[in-house]
Amino acid sequence: MFDAIPHIGIDPQSGSDPAEDYVQSLEYLSQKPVSFVFPGHGPVFNSLGIRTEEILRLLEARQRQILSVLEEGLKGAYEITCALPWRIDGTESAYAELPPRERRAGVCEVAAWLKRLCSSGRIAALEMNGKTVYLAK
Repeated sequence: MFDAIPHIGIDPQSGSDPAEDYVQSLEYLSQKPVSFVFPGHGPVFNSLGIRTEEILRLLEARQRQILSVLEEGLKGAYEITCALPWRIDGTESAYAELPPRERRAGVCEVAAWLKRLCSSGRIAALEMNGKTVYLAK
């Protein structure tokens, strides 16, 4: 589990802000007095607080990457997705090199983070020529 980062994405079954929901759940869990974690995959471990902090740092880093892409100017979700680095099975890849399923998951992940960044006031969504584009504030 320590080498896996859970996927966050928007899909028809997700709530209104899945990234925020996930962050809140991590913050909630990090406060619990847990002695051991028995994940569905990977070895048992005893450092839930450390793991949740690590995941929260990685999630904030992903948001900073998205903001960095938006510093270049207006971009749509797909353009942002294509500009980001992706890591699959420990190997960094360009978006175009990912398998189709991973590409779809990537767009869904970026959409979730764009929603979170809009809700937090860090970016703005604009409608231009029938397309939603995003602007860093």
